[in-house]
Amino acid sequence: MQKTKIRISLLVVFFLSFLPTMLIWIFLGNDFSISAANNFLDLGGALGVYFGSFVLLILVTILTKFLNWHQWDQLSYSLPIGIIGLTIFITGFGGIRDSEIIRVGIIFACILIVLIPTNVLVNFVLAKASTYEIRQAEIVKLKSKPKPKKDFVAYIDATKSTKKKRKK
Repeated sequence: MQKTKIRISLLVVFFLSFLPTMLIWIFLGNDFSISAANNFLDLGGALGVYFGSFVLLILVTILTKFLNWHQWDQLSYSLPIGIIGLTIFITGFGGIRDSEIIRVGIIFACILIVLIPTNVLVNFVLAKASTYEIRQAEIVKLKSKPKPKKDFVAYIDATKSTKKKRKK
């Protein structure tokens, strides 16, 4: 399985993961005074935005993979970064306003609780995708080989004659 070049990887992570989650956090989060959440968004709506954004992040990352903008390994970068941003967004609706130290501790705990299963799931999907690509390459390789004839001796003779032609 090929790896994405670092410049492309940074651009994809920035535009597909970091920027959208930060915009969601700033404009819909409960942490800023400019936020629209102060007027209409409660915890249920925030959870809807959280899961909807996560599904959209997965779909856009897979779509851009099929557009050949990056490789499958990009999924292991963009999804955890998106999850971290969305978890920071959702913790603003917890109602803890007294102590910033407790709030930061809760944010880190929530990030760990959400990030570990996400990484396990992403690695499972990447392993399956890698296995699928390897199988497809083997199928193409097998289809390009000459098929054996019913007469084994004639098949051996045919392969010897092609080897002689290659040597010339």
